Amino acid sequence: MQDITEKLAQAVLQQLEAEIVLSRQVVHYLESMTGVSSARDLEPKLEYGDDAEVCSLLELIFYPDQEGQCAIEPLLEKMEPTEDDISRLQQILCENNIHTRLIFPDNTMTKAMPVPRDSLISYIRRLKLNRHMDDQVVSAMDQHIAHRRDVLLARVMLRNSRIAFLPPVVSFLCHFFSIMPEKAQDWKASLELVIPLLESAAPDTDIYTRLMDQKRHYAEMIRRAENASEQLKQVPVEALIMRGTNIATIGEHEARTRMALIDETAIYVFGQTEFDEFPGPPLILNF
Repeated sequence: MQDITEKLAQAVLQQLEAEIVLSRQVVHYLESMTGVSSARDLEPKLEYGDDAEVCSLLELIFYPDQEGQCAIEPLLEKMEPTEDDISRLQQILCENNIHTRLIFPDNTMTKAMPVPRDSLISYIRRLKLNRHMDDQVVSAMDQHIAHRRDVLLARVMLRNSRIAFLPPVVSFLCHFFSIMPEKAQDWKASLELVIPLLESAAPDTDIYTRLMDQKRHYAEMIRRAENASEQLKQVPVEALIMRGTNIATIGEHEARTRMALIDETAIYVFGQTEFDEFPGPPLILNF
């Protein structure tokens, strides 16, 4: 019978040999960096490009997506691979002489190409196979997330994060998963929003305070966007930049959406939130 490492190797092998579908985001990066926007553009770059350019392209291309990670996550529920397991996995895969095709959003595809050893090793490293998952958080996800696919997605989101499972983080996540999947409008968007805050948490972090600080940050971005909008009626954007005017990095609607997600999270997890006054209509949540 295959052991778990061999099963994991088989799952990764099937994913790579089944063709790699490039997301629009990846293609956008490829186009902005190298002008590549289709399979016809990419093939000569990979074959005749200089070493630095080829390495950059491969770094972007051979990157596991959430869908692929969700497919192998059930195996990782049963094990926490050691460094020796991962080395063995790399050895098994590197011995297989893997070839794959790259498919673009316009449905053009490259010819079958060998997966370079370095790209394969990077791909395996990016799966974060030996990432420890806190038992209490795992139990909360299993108990309170209704759909199996969503359990796997939540695990992958945490696996991909740099969260240290410190006591305040574990407490927050357990409360989050016990409430949000049932009541929130989009708990996965809320989880994606709070993960960066949790990644920088210290043992004495007050997560509620961090959420409110982040909410005030978005409120300030809205104020900047409105001020810049008024100034743009009088002068071009280049003049504002030369003046050193701060221009918001996200749009006003996106900032309001994130504030609403923070409010929803704070109300459900902590039972409270704070409301800052700022111009314009609020984004309404139906609790």
